[in-house]
Amino acid sequence: MIFIGKYSQIFANNYQQREFWLISLLINIIFLSAQESTLKFGLTAQDISTIYPWDILDLVTGSVLANIYEGLTKLSETSTSIEPGLAEKWEYQDNFKTWIFYLRKNVKFHNGEPFNADSVIETFKFTKEIY
Repeated sequence: MIFIGKYSQIFANNYQQREFWLISLLINIIFLSAQESTLKFGLTAQDISTIYPWDILDLVTGSVLANIYEGLTKLSETSTSIEPGLAEKWEYQDNFKTWIFYLRKNVKFHNGEPFNADSVIETFKFTKEIY
């Protein structure tokens, strides 16, 4: 708990601090109940705070948007490695200044439009415009 207390003051408001404590409590429960095979927990019903995955600050919004968006890459569920998402593979050039992503084929958005390089470029342009 010393670790938690040390970092709890970095949040802008009490809501973020409560979310931090909730996540910390869940992590403690997971470690304390390691001998159990199943951990169940519920989330309260509330409105999500954003529709943009880069603005997620709370657990409920993150849980909802995780079922809507998929990135080019994702974190492994079993380790700290990065795994393919919408990109099948990737490589870098020029000392990490240029990245090449090889996109999955035959992927469509919910409205039937194809996912392609233009989609990725438009997403980056949109993100740059609002930030």
